[in-house]
Amino acid sequence: MWFYIICAGAASASIVLVAMVGIWAIREVVRQFKGVALRAEQLSCQSEELVGELRRLLSAAEDAAATAAEQGRQLQGFIHSASQLGEACSGFAGAMQQLSDSVTRSADRRVRQAANKYGPQLDEALNWAEAAMTAWQWWKKKCSQAPPASESRERGGGHDKYEGSDGG
Repeated sequence: MWFYIICAGAASASIVLVAMVGIWAIREVVRQFKGVALRAEQLSCQSEELVGELRRLLSAAEDAAATAAEQGRQLQGFIHSASQLGEACSGFAGAMQQLSDSVTRSADRRVRQAANKYGPQLDEALNWAEAAMTAWQWWKKKCSQAPPASESRERGGGHDKYEGSDGG
């Protein structure tokens, strides 16, 4: 009887330990994600600056288009305006490429840092959880295989502590 109580206590303690380790690992991951969120906010500020630059470039492109319309009668003026429009579009494309590259590099770096930093801890937590699950299943199997104490006495398998070895 005490064996089952001890097994139940050990299984419960291991489950509680695994739960505590899991909670700790999850808290660390949440803390890391908060850092990623802060970096995302910084990227948002940088993106706003790039958007401002893009607006200026779009304004320049609109100005170039307006100039092209005004100088449409003269071929030389038209070629000049088309050149300005092409430069503005090229600048816009370059700014968009810079924004895309910056966001991609930053996100990739953060994900790799989080994976490198917390990967071993998550692996260890999963190993503990697997060990606790194995212990729990073993304990349940042992409990289901053992007959209750009253059944054992009814079948004649139990011994009365006052009974002698000669059966009388």
